[in-house]
Amino acid sequence: FSGKSYTGDNDIFSILSDISRNCTFNKHERSSGIKVELVHLFSLSPPLTQIAEPRRILAEWYFPNEEKTPEIPNKISPFLPPQTFRALPNLILPEESAAVVVAAAAAVTMNKDVLTVLVFLLVVAIARHATASVELRETASRLRVGYYNSTCPKAEEIVREAVTARHAVDPTIAAGLIRLYFHDCFGCDASILLDETPSGDPVEKSSSANGFTLRGLDVIDAAKSALESACPATVSCADVLAFAARDAAALAGLRRYAVPAGRRDGVVSLASDVPSGLPSPAYSVDNMTALFARKGFSPAEMVVLAGAHSVGGAHCVAFSNRLYNFSATAEQDPAMDATYAAHLRTLCPLPATLADVAKQPKVDFDPRTATTLDTSYYVGLQTGRGLLASDQALMRDRRARAIVQRMAQDPRKWARKFAKAMVKLGEVEVLVGDKEGQIRTDCRFVNADTDIPFFGIIPGGIL
Repeated sequence: FSGKSYTGDNDIFSILSDISRNCTFNKHERSSGIKVELVHLFSLSPPLTQIAEPRRILAEWYFPNEEKTPEIPNKISPFLPPQTFRALPNLILPEESAAVVVAAAAAVTMNKDVLTVLVFLLVVAIARHATASVELRETASRLRVGYYNSTCPKAEEIVREAVTARHAVDPTIAAGLIRLYFHDCFGCDASILLDETPSGDPVEKSSSANGFTLRGLDVIDAAKSALESACPATVSCADVLAFAARDAAALAGLRRYAVPAGRRDGVVSLASDVPSGLPSPAYSVDNMTALFARKGFSPAEMVVLAGAHSVGGAHCVAFSNRLYNFSATAEQDPAMDATYAAHLRTLCPLPATLADVAKQPKVDFDPRTATTLDTSYYVGLQTGRGLLASDQALMRDRRARAIVQRMAQDPRKWARKFAKAMVKLGEVEVLVGDKEGQIRTDCRFVNADTDIPFFGIIPGGIL
């Protein structure tokens, strides 16, 4: 990691610190050994020369409070689902994962235990990537274009009319609807639309990552109301949101693309799920890549979807840390163009009180074409004009930077890839079939006759 060489036990904490940024280790049943699930290996490209006693190290990390560290079995079962193995023969690995193969093959000085662990980690990484891809493909096969052709033939037209009517008086609504779709579609079940649920738990809307920043909810309400008049209890709110995001993208300048439908609406919405499910404005490329990888997206697809920041904007609080007291040696983020930073400081003066923070304005991601989906976002990044730290971070990563440059040079290619990635986003963790979810009649509330699932922890499992 980061060009380091590790030579033994003295570097163990450095090793584990670096691994922890790329891997998540989850405990399985003690009697069955250990399941190691890599949720991110894209940044793993080590010149690892030696890791002393790898099984003991993993055991001590895994069971830090044990007086006597348990022995990890020599043969660790990864407990992979059957579809993973069906997918492996046709799997094309990301370029970054290949570095692990090379590292393992070139490690002629390593002992057998070290090679065993490296190969095991590689297999699990491949399997995790394959499993996410398989799950998306299986979901996609259950959604289809023209899903409402026989049950509600004008469904998409009705949604388009609602979006178009609002866009005519407020072109900025396109960005709001795309963002609303994204914030829902790291699990596309319209849970972000719920005002409350029978459980009484705080809903996703109430999370600080959503809250007053969500826009377009009234457009979804208008479309759903019209649909209920035309085709009662037929079109899901999740599909309404997917159609609306597509129509918003088209009104913002993209060619209209086909959207597969057939999603069902969820009945659970938890504010506590939001922080770990959405990228932070301060995320590094590694953080973002890990998050997107868990949902089955490649680093390239992540960079393509980031292009949505060519429309819309962010409130000052999301980036003001880049303008004031950035570090001990720099007042502002040196990665930000100085002229651009000076302009932003006039828009977002340093607040004296919390009340001042609430009064600060929303700033466009791209002031030149703020309501048009185009590649100006990528052009701006190359000149230090990314508004959020997570945007500008793309230029500090070699692979991400190369994709940014290609997208900036080929607007048509980006538009095609963006449409494809938006469709894929709408396939993440959806509910499909009569036994999953429901068709809400009001997108803000679950249906009155809903049975809410109970999740209770008992010894040995989850009910």
